[in-house]
Amino acid sequence: MKKTLICSFDDLFEGNDKWDKFIELHNEIPELKITFFVNPGQCTEEFLLKIQVPWVELVYHAENHSGGFQNWSKKETKEKLLKYVNKYNFKKGFKPPAYKWTENIINACNELNFWMCSSPSVPFFVWKDGKWDSSLKLSAKKYWYTDPKAGFKKYKEYDEFYDHIQNKDFDKNIDELRKYYKDSQPNYKFISEVIHYA
Repeated sequence: MKKTLICSFDDLFEGNDKWDKFIELHNEIPELKITFFVNPGQCTEEFLLKIQVPWVELVYHAENHSGGFQNWSKKETKEKLLKYVNKYNFKKGFKPPAYKWTENIINACNELNFWMCSSPSVPFFVWKDGKWDSSLKLSAKKYWYTDPKAGFKKYKEYDEFYDHIQNKDFDKNIDELRKYYKDSQPNYKFISEVIHYA
């Protein structure tokens, strides 16, 4: 039985996209599917349209990494999330930078039926006053956990490859992805195809 591979990258934005390398990788691996966590506040409309190709899914990763998302109201969060779903075909998911969840963000995602990406080490703890507050752990209706360390992880039902585009080992990790493809010939799935339900 073929393995399934879920492949994702953080921090896609214009100027931090390595798009030519991803095109080259897709040409080598036509079955490839990649989930990108995008900072659209750092992208032109032209760029956001360019990256909409069938082998890619785009998921919101806040406007940028400034941390301003931590101050959003629930209403503002909903407006930001829906803007990119409606205008640029983003999937109904959200992953805040550094997994810094707030109560407003979690409630907005649940009410909009968005899935949330977090880490097993901070499973929806709320970031408050500059620290994780485990007493404010909230639940997600739909979620995906990604180990924050780059590279391959093997699980019972699937394998996962995760990285940051700006990682200094990006080229080496992409070569590992090529090798995995040659050795395993896996089925590829987007995160949106395999999310978990609470």
